[in-house]
Amino acid sequence: LPEISALYEGGQILKAAATAGKKGAEIVQKAGGVTKAIGEFEALGGTETVKGATRIRTLSDGTKAILYTSSSGAEPTIAIQHASGTVSKFRY
Repeated sequence: LPEISALYEGGQILKAAATAGKKGAEIVQKAGGVTKAIGEFEALGGTETVKGATRIRTLSDGTKAILYTSSSGAEPTIAIQHASGTVSKFRY
């Protein structure tokens, strides 16, 4: 989806996605903090549900985008659960 491709702009890949059949998310570091993360999450479109402090959007192809704060409380993260089963995490 073009909306997801836009998330890669200005990001640095810290960890590549695992090969097919293996587990392990791709991790992309981005600058901008909470404000940037929220703006990019909202630009994804789709239908949104909220569970506590976590926002979840389901996109047109079934991909899920999840906006949450890391367990350390320091990094807002957008996790993309692609319809193919792979995961990409964008940390701000």
